[in-house]
Parts: sequence; structure tokens; C-alpha cells
Amino acid sequence: MEITEASFQLHKLSVVCERTSLSRSTVWREIKAGRLNAIRVGKCLRVSETELQRFIRGLELANAR
Repeated sequence: MEITEASFQLHKLSVVCERTSLSRSTVWREIKAGRLNAIRVGKCLRVSETELQRFIRGLELANAR
């Protein structure tokens, strides 16, 4: 896997909600369940681009079944 500057981009939960079409409460539930890894930056949670892409692929695979 090629490491690029975009891999280190951190997204707000609102961006995660937009890109996954999930509600904010569902995204929180996924984080608490350990299915989506988030990084705490001060008092805020952020999700890396790499982690977001991994999570989206998992959603796509689950929907393909």
C-alpha cells in the first residue's frame, strides 16, 4: 500500500457521516463497538482517510452479501 499525504488526513465525524450516508449516532455506535477506529485530538474525534476507506470497503462488502 502506498503511503501518501492523503493517508494522514483526519476527518471530522460530519465528513464520515456524509461519505458513509450513516447518521451521527450510528457512526458513534460503530466507533464504540470498535468497528471504526477514531483518534482523539483534544476533545474531538477524528477518523483517518485510510481508516475511513477501510470502513467503507467493509460496508460495501456487507451490502454485497
